[in-house]
Amino acid sequence: MVPTSSHTKRLIALQDSLISRFASLLNGKAPPHLPNLLEDLEQHGKLCHRSSAVGKSSGLGTALTGTAALRNLLIDRVLPELFDILDAVARPDRTGTGLPSSQMGRMSAVDAGETLSAIARWERLAFSTALTAQRQQDMARLLYSRIAA
Repeated sequence: MVPTSSHTKRLIALQDSLISRFASLLNGKAPPHLPNLLEDLEQHGKLCHRSSAVGKSSGLGTALTGTAALRNLLIDRVLPELFDILDAVARPDRTGTGLPSSQMGRMSAVDAGETLSAIARWERLAFSTALTAQRQQDMARLLYSRIAA
């Protein structure tokens, strides 16, 4: 068995940490220190970008599997929660409290916006493809339609 490169080990450790922290956030646990979380997300994107530029390395298959799991968590679970938080600011509920129903309800709208931007930057860094560009345009249209509605 070929040993895993230090770059790949760092990538795997970082994505495992990110998955754990974002999952905790989704489960209503106390929000992690957001600046550190978003900085780690950007660092992970840079590591992914460097991995794709260098080509295949030892252990990269494991790293890519974890990166796909992180991407699914962010796109399928975290983004809808962030949109709920931003929607709650734009359209307070009928009780007038304006509180979102999401588990991430303790996150402010400013933090939700920063997290949304960080996820878009991460995806652009980690997956610089035409599909990513199309996905970002779709996300921007969705966000605009929610704000304009």
